Amino acid sequence: MSLKENFNRIPRKFSIGIVADGNQDELSFTQNRGETYEIIKKEIIEVPGSRKEYKSNEGCGIIQLNNHTSRAKNMETTSIFKDVKYISEFTSTDQDAFSWMNTPDSLIFMGEILKDGVTYWSKQVPYKEGRYLESYMNDGSKQEVLVEPYTTIHVSGEISYLTRECIYTFTIKNKSSGHEFDISGVWKQKVPLSSITKIF
Repeated sequence: MSLKENFNRIPRKFSIGIVADGNQDELSFTQNRGETYEIIKKEIIEVPGSRKEYKSNEGCGIIQLNNHTSRAKNMETTSIFKDVKYISEFTSTDQDAFSWMNTPDSLIFMGEILKDGVTYWSKQVPYKEGRYLESYMNDGSKQEVLVEPYTTIHVSGEISYLTRECIYTFTIKNKSSGHEFDISGVWKQKVPLSSITKIF
């Protein structure tokens, strides 16, 4: 007899009736959630033709900088990119694709982005159902532009984006029982690769 994993915090209880040689008996079982699950194998395949690169002002703002002094000075432009986001999105038709997680938003490595042998992105992402957003400008990030004396300029931004779609299959192990099972789904990414500041 093989049982499907119980991912509920409430124990699953069931009984089996046995009839043999005119005798009846009953066996009762309680199935608890496994204490810990782990990924023991990952298969991640990028969908051919899904990778796209493009430039856009999506998420970028426009600011005005005024230098009223007699000296040229650097002025910060970081706020232009404050709404630019990295996007990671997991979906699956498997009923228990996200139920086995030990903690919400557990981080996993899903493979780097390579272009001409150069790594453009290599991070862990939260494994969670739906979209995860992360700011392109991290804490401490700072961008500036030199503004000439007695000058007013308007500054905008442009982002180079890369999008791709992958099919993933994870083999999961219940570390308590040793039972293994597979889950699969689709993972989509949208990655800001670089930014350009434009003065007009």
